[in-house]
Amino acid sequence: MARARRLRQRGDDRSTALIKISRPAMPATMVSIQRFVAHKYDADKLGPSRFLVVYVHSVGILDVRLLNIDRHAGDILVKNPPRSHNASAPPAPLALVPIDHGLCLPEQLDDPYFKWLHWPQSSLPFSDDEREGRGLLFAGG
Repeated sequence: MARARRLRQRGDDRSTALIKISRPAMPATMVSIQRFVAHKYDADKLGPSRFLVVYVHSVGILDVRLLNIDRHAGDILVKNPPRSHNASAPPAPLALVPIDHGLCLPEQLDDPYFKWLHWPQSSLPFSDDEREGRGLLFAGG
């Protein structure tokens, strides 16, 4: 915890860290920890109609690049929408944050499942930035 605080004070605010856990009479274990992302739901609790296209595309691009073969809707957090003071305003679009990359770069390729592939946004054309590989990155969560 103190190391994470020092990193944050230096401006090094990584989303994921690799740590080594040591216990007496047990072998050391390497694990990763992730920064908490404030969220309202996971994507399984909502329909995709309010998800921003850029986020749906970015989750898909990430999964294909990392060969993540298990991206179900429970592995996609929906960030808290900005609050609107105008009651008659349409609901704000929602940003997505992918989590749980445990089945990335598998040793054996099974049939992949991508929930985002069933959302209408995934069939829309990529932007120029997405085609050039400059799409959204999830470092900030």
